[in-house]
Amino acid sequence: MAATRLKRRKFPTINEEFYYNQLENGMTVFLIPKESFKETLAVMSSRFGSFDTNFTVDGKKKSYLAGIAHFLEHQLFEMNNQKDAAYEFTKLGAESNAYTTFDKTIYYFSTADNIKKNLDLLQEFTSQINFTDMSIEKEKKIITQELNMYQDDSDDYLYQVILSKLYPQTSLAEDITGNKDSIDKLTKIT
Repeated sequence: MAATRLKRRKFPTINEEFYYNQLENGMTVFLIPKESFKETLAVMSSRFGSFDTNFTVDGKKKSYLAGIAHFLEHQLFEMNNQKDAAYEFTKLGAESNAYTTFDKTIYYFSTADNIKKNLDLLQEFTSQINFTDMSIEKEKKIITQELNMYQDDSDDYLYQVILSKLYPQTSLAEDITGNKDSIDKLTKIT
């Protein structure tokens, strides 16, 4: 594959610039050089969030459980080789994490060392998925704890109640993490 030149975009009002290019697979890559920074931050963003529960594929409608994007965010860290991506980043001297919003899922790491190896790991673990009954049950417990934590936080709880009243019968009415019922129903074929 031939190398493609990155395009440059300047923001003179804040004295910043970045470089970008869209790959053949549709992914857009951004590079924001920061000469004085010691650390590198890499982010992989997918346009798949909690809104995305209904799809039409080959003329057939398919619905997924509330919280499926958040579940996949967690599940991707369990790599096909039975390794934990977060632990692998740590071994390479990086901090990593992920989060899901209404319209996207974000995976990222920051490091001062092993940038290429960490980039390879980010690409590897976000482009595969490993579903086992054991890993699904493990993640269901973790996500249930996370949901309980959010419901114990009065600000988070009130925010979700307001959304559910303003937008009933929509994806906005559901917590990004799903609900206890949708989490319980998660299986390999969900």
